[in-house]
Amino acid sequence: MLRAAGFPEWKALIGAPATEVGGMLKSVADELRRAPDKYRAMNPPNGWGNYEGALAFLDGLAADCALQSAATVGGSL
Repeated sequence: MLRAAGFPEWKALIGAPATEVGGMLKSVADELRRAPDKYRAMNPPNGWGNYEGALAFLDGLAADCALQSAATVGGSL
């Protein structure tokens, strides 16, 4: 669902400025909101994640990026 809405691979975010990542997250959330029926249809049958959870994740992480605008995204994969 996230990929279909434009979310990149996680490793592409490592080292990126939080301001850029926050904007991308908002764009993906906006896309999900534009076509809720399309993306709800992608809810996994096993119940591990759903449309509403994806929006909550994106909105929360985008808000965190806004709060830490001088940060870069870290991680290891």
